[in-house]
Amino acid sequence: MRLSTTRRRAALAATSAGIVAAAIAGVAAGVPALAAPEDAEPTSLVEDFSYPDAASYPDIKLIRGDGRILIVDCDAGRTSAEVWSFTRPTPFCFEFKGDNGFVSLELADVYGIRNNENFAMSAKVTVDETTKVVEVPEVDWKGVGVGAGENQAVLLELRA
Repeated sequence: MRLSTTRRRAALAATSAGIVAAAIAGVAAGVPALAAPEDAEPTSLVEDFSYPDAASYPDIKLIRGDGRILIVDCDAGRTSAEVWSFTRPTPFCFEFKGDNGFVSLELADVYGIRNNENFAMSAKVTVDETTKVVEVPEVDWKGVGVGAGENQAVLLELRA
């Protein structure tokens, strides 16, 4: 048996009103309409910029970033920057996903940074407890720390 459109609307309205009334009655009686599990941790939609899978890279401490500068395998063919350190014989390679972005990190014994891109790049380094920003020229190499005739450098940030 088919109901007319008017009767279907009336039945739907009555059902909806009944559900709302039951929910209001439950809340009035002290029963929450939708109770969350008591042990559930609240989640946050706020971005904290922590670096995903940072523990996967034991030779470097990746701290934070905006997702536009990512560490990559140097053989992947997407290398925007190379960071050379005495901590290992091969460079740390980074891919830039545009002409702006940042990644905070800690990498000891850095002696050189190569910018393979046609846009400005800077690096924040600490040498002898003094932190400074070094500009890395477009499609060029910049010595830092021992590579610039100074003492050992710790790389703290790359920025495009």
